[in-house]
Amino acid sequence: MYSSSFIEDILERGENVSGTPTLQELSVLYHSNHLSIERLESTAFDVTKRFDYLKELIEKYHAMTVARKNMSELANSFICLSASSEHPIMEKEKTLVNILTEGLAGKHWLCIKTDDSCGEELRIDIAYYDCSKIKQDTNIKRLVLLEKQ
Repeated sequence: MYSSSFIEDILERGENVSGTPTLQELSVLYHSNHLSIERLESTAFDVTKRFDYLKELIEKYHAMTVARKNMSELANSFICLSASSEHPIMEKEKTLVNILTEGLAGKHWLCIKTDDSCGEELRIDIAYYDCSKIKQDTNIKRLVLLEKQ
């Protein structure tokens, strides 16, 4: 997935519930030194099992962590969790963000969306990026909605 496709997905797919960044805020992806965009969807076919399914993929099989391990400079992220309106995101599913950003000292943006195309499943879209070498005069606003503690 390219940064323009990721940005379009975040801004236009489904309905925003919380934390949706603006186009200006997402434009940091175009100016980043390194970028890795990934998507993970549960295929548990059961709302009650999708959290455990995704957690196991991430922790046991290292899904969505390849770029982070190979390129330690990707310390920042935009993370979007999407689920249908009939089966919304549960509080414990939001903890997947902590697993995905573990060990990263950067800034992380969490976006929650309702997308009925998800059915019973949960979708995670994430863009890990580094912007440490962006010129200070570029007017790119970096907001932090979710910081590592």
